[in-house]
Amino acid sequence: RVPAVAGTVLAIGAVAVGVGTLLQGGIDSAVFAGGTTLLGLTVARLISRRTLAHDQQALLLSLILVFAGSVLNVGLSYFLVFVAYAVAAVWALSTRQLLAGAEETGASSREARARDDVITPLFFVASAGVSLLVLLAAVGIFVSFPRIGFGELGFLGRKESQLPPSVGFGGSPRGLSTSTTVVARVRGVSETSFDDGLYLRGIVYDALSFDAFSQTSPDARDAPPLDLRANIPDLAQLKDRTASYEVIENPVGGALLFTLGFTQSAQPLSGGNANPNRSMGITGHDRHDQLRANAPLASTMRFQVRGSVAIPGVVPPPRERPPVLGDEDRARYLAVPNEDPAVRALLQTMLAAATGDDIEARATAVRTHLLRQFRYSLKDQVVGVDAPLRYFLLNARAGHCELFAGGYALLLRMMDIPARVIGGFQGGARADDGSIVFQQRHAHAWVEWWKDGVGWIVDDATPQARASRERLGGLNAFIEMVRVFWDDRVVDYALEDQESVIRSVMRALNGKHLGTIAKAAVVFGFFVVFIAVVKQRLRRRRQAATVGDRLGKAIADAVARLSQRPVPEHWTIAEVVAAHPHPTLQAALRQYERHRYGNEVLEIDIVDSLVKALRALRRPPAAAPTSR
Repeated sequence: RVPAVAGTVLAIGAVAVGVGTLLQGGIDSAVFAGGTTLLGLTVARLISRRTLAHDQQALLLSLILVFAGSVLNVGLSYFLVFVAYAVAAVWALSTRQLLAGAEETGASSREARARDDVITPLFFVASAGVSLLVLLAAVGIFVSFPRIGFGELGFLGRKESQLPPSVGFGGSPRGLSTSTTVVARVRGVSETSFDDGLYLRGIVYDALSFDAFSQTSPDARDAPPLDLRANIPDLAQLKDRTASYEVIENPVGGALLFTLGFTQSAQPLSGGNANPNRSMGITGHDRHDQLRANAPLASTMRFQVRGSVAIPGVVPPPRERPPVLGDEDRARYLAVPNEDPAVRALLQTMLAAATGDDIEARATAVRTHLLRQFRYSLKDQVVGVDAPLRYFLLNARAGHCELFAGGYALLLRMMDIPARVIGGFQGGARADDGSIVFQQRHAHAWVEWWKDGVGWIVDDATPQARASRERLGGLNAFIEMVRVFWDDRVVDYALEDQESVIRSVMRALNGKHLGTIAKAAVVFGFFVVFIAVVKQRLRRRRQAATVGDRLGKAIADAVARLSQRPVPEHWTIAEVVAAHPHPTLQAALRQYERHRYGNEVLEIDIVDSLVKALRALRRPPAAAPTSR
């Protein structure tokens, strides 16, 4: 009844509103703008539909609209919308299929829609009940069966480290990454520590040259054995920054586990294996002071760390039991490329501002010079030149974090201060649940240098490294919420979670919620019985609607068998029975006429018995001729 042009006008208006919303609100309003457009397009299609193909389009648009709505409304209230849509979609699909079947038989759309013996209120109630039961069954199956993981098949579970063992100074800088892929989440960190700047410690690079820094194998034959204590005792400990935090690490570092600084103890909580029912273990730290699991991670792993959160450049007082750096390790962290007089002269210039002779004062002087006299830049300042680190220090004086970290470590080693480069992630973004989310775009490189009696000091000479803190917002916040839900409720759903659900149900049964659960069970039982009764009534109504045709056909077939010739098509059922009077035929005719002309609803059992008796009627065999 609505002109087709009305749908076109509405669709164009919806697109215009969506574009206007996007231009006014920016990229953060993209989902809202898309949802507005989808709503207008769906309504336009519904009011201008003419064919079953239009119904398909409306169903598809409404499905996408529901997905968009789930982004805009992340509250529990949207679950009701989802359930309502699931029921309505079943109604739409089933009624559309009935119309399609009617058209295939040659019936017109008007005739099909005039039928009121199938699409009744009872039909809607019954199909809605079935939809809800399917949803409940899906939830029950999900809760009852924990995930196992295809990684148990073997090769699918192996995850190689994505942290490069070697970084060239002339390559693409880490700061260019814009990937929002989540590396790890940290929970339990204070707002103050987050504002000061967090350094998520990753891979340790001990080899240094003018072209790159790299890591020698932590499993080398001459390396000391792995320390099975699950801690990192050689980092400097800040007693006023002691914290207990939880790390949820994605499988990006192989067996390497990320921390925020000195680790007193580490305890695995869950995950790590492809099978969530088997938790990965923590073996301890290697000769690079890296915390390691007992195998490369195949899935997200949760572990709890107790220790201190590092602050770059802060040197705590000596410990009662100071860590010791062996002679071989000291030599390894003091190794420098061939001595360069120009670089040595630059170092002397930097040390002229030192206010003391101790290593802390000299490190502070070098760091201050790099922060004030050099400039942070992501441009290719050293690409294509020989000895890019030397060119950065003497000529370019601008570069990315790898150059600052490598240059700072080189200058520290030239002052006989053991130093190494750390590749990890800095800053992070605070999510709505208070956790700190580290993504690939937070990749960074900094330095650790050694002070006897204290340990390894975290330090950073990159300008703009500790920029203003950020929060996840808009689409990123929603995606992170979905990721957390997926990790918590799907990937890590194991037998322990299943047992927790069962225990919660048992506590509710034994507690004050027993009455509520009992009432819910009674209501659910009545609902199931009601659906069963409705279904039986519908079946009987469908059967009753066809008993007349069924009985009439059985009468005609019986007469055809008795007369051994087809029944003329223009004969009525009464004429057919009059041609062959038989008690069974006459009884069937009386029931047929009561239904056909008296509008009586025949009992299914009576019709079944009559049809059975009619099928048993046969022409008696001809008598055999007698011989004389």
